[in-house]
Amino acid sequence: MVIQRQENNLVISIATTIDMKLLESFIQYLRIVELLSQNRGTEEQAMQVAEEVKENWWELNKQQFLS
Repeated sequence: MVIQRQENNLVISIATTIDMKLLESFIQYLRIVELLSQNRGTEEQAMQVAEEVKENWWELNKQQFLS
């Protein structure tokens, strides 16, 4: 893996042998962190977003736990 900083961006190069589902989950997590760093909302709004994220996560992952 190679990580490079280019101005305001990070460029990450990863071998193609990595599990794509795992990588997609990690990228989603990074996107949430990025969005939260720009957030100027109230605590109530944050709790609502957290609940939505939790529900979305469950819909995407429940088959792993129920099968």
